[in-house]
Amino acid sequence: MTGQHRKPPCEFCRRMRFIGIMAVMIIGIATTRPEFAFLRGVDLTSAAVYFFAAVFVSLLLWKSYQEYWKNSNDESS
Repeated sequence: MTGQHRKPPCEFCRRMRFIGIMAVMIIGIATTRPEFAFLRGVDLTSAAVYFFAAVFVSLLLWKSYQEYWKNSNDESS
């Protein structure tokens, strides 16, 4: 069995593993409730809204680029 080539894990499995590890880390931080001095006075709700809005816009632009511009440039060559 050790000499056989193993199939690499699928992309979905790798992403789910990463999300699971991040979830465990976030739950661990939330349960220990550390106090971060640099976050004092920062509205975390607004920060989260701006972060997710930036991620959404970035993803939208990236997917638009892949769908419209990248394909049309590849076909013309």
